[in-house]
Amino acid sequence: MKQGRIAIRPCYIYMKRTILLIASGSLVITALTQGSILPHRQTRPRIRHYSKLGSALNYLETGNFYAEQGKHKKAIANYNRAIEKTPHYVDAYRSRGLVYTEQEKYDLAIADFNTAINFNPRYVDAYFNRGYAYVLQEKHDLAIADDNKIIELDSNNAYAYSNRGYSYAQQQKYDLAIADFNRAIEINANHANAYYNRGYYYLILNEYNLSISNFTTVIKLDPNNADAYFYRGDANAKLENYDLAKADLEIAKRLSIAQKDSERIKEIDRILKEISSSEKSS
Repeated sequence: MKQGRIAIRPCYIYMKRTILLIASGSLVITALTQGSILPHRQTRPRIRHYSKLGSALNYLETGNFYAEQGKHKKAIANYNRAIEKTPHYVDAYRSRGLVYTEQEKYDLAIADFNTAINFNPRYVDAYFNRGYAYVLQEKHDLAIADDNKIIELDSNNAYAYSNRGYSYAQQQKYDLAIADFNRAIEINANHANAYYNRGYYYLILNEYNLSISNFTTVIKLDPNNADAYFYRGDANAKLENYDLAKADLEIAKRLSIAQKDSERIKEIDRILKEISSSEKSS
């Protein structure tokens, strides 16, 4: 059975904007990530007048609200006001940079992340976000440099290792990539993205049994991950484990239909057709 095209969908973690809630005079911080919830260290602006701080926080929170709705112009206007009130407010620069990233205005995004880092060189989230902007531009050497900095600041940051592994893999430095995915999993045994990426690149390297093992773990951690079923099914098809392959691909198709993922459905139908042809000829 010939090897068909494999859609490239490895995972890359980046820190999304912070949602700020003010309760009883203290901040309750939640940081959202792509497919995950991570702890976030809020960096308070260095100002003396708490009235300005409260106002800046209000503008930041309003900007985050509009950004989550995709209303980028209004979000940026509120981040601008937060920065006007508190010029050293690194979270406002980071959040504005994320909106610019979503708009594919990468130069503006990176400028904001640079400003946040200049004000606070230990601001891990800004390095994550800048690295993500570099990845989107396929500037993997620069992304790796940011991952290195995160690891320097936090040697047990599993997400930085997983992200660096992704960039190494994009450069076809697979040994380095696998080593980073391994390290991410050593730090966090439930790191689904690291298993996913490791499984994907084992598939690329024709290590089908290792790929299947990793995607099996992904499915245990994330039972509705259509891509994990797809890639495990693809690996089983290449090993001619056709019944297992078809079972996984049917689940992947059902999930993909629910997610309205037409590209994935076409890939599934292609592999199922190849399996059918192989079974008839055997």
